[in-house]
Amino acid sequence: MTAARETSIDSEPFAVRSLRVVTALVGGYAVMVGASAMIGALLPHLGLARSEATSTLVLLAFPIYMIFMMAAFAVSRPLCHAIATALVAAAMIMAAPLLAPPL
Repeated sequence: MTAARETSIDSEPFAVRSLRVVTALVGGYAVMVGASAMIGALLPHLGLARSEATSTLVLLAFPIYMIFMMAAFAVSRPLCHAIATALVAAAMIMAAPLLAPPL
């Protein structure tokens, strides 16, 4: 019989744990900024005033950040998650100015 494979975070090498923490903190923050920029650019197109759009963003930013922080520790391949998080954040941050309404 084969022994059950340990899946606790304590059994991971230091580099993998560090990647998870950095992805959770920095990657989650970058995705939150990108999502906030995109939502902030899209909401005025839907008729919301910029001040209301900003208030909505503040309320939505924390759950977005928490989801990406939890996902960083839940995935089995942290390097793939780190790359995907960086690509999503970069795409949202670069797309936001293109969606912004004219002043």
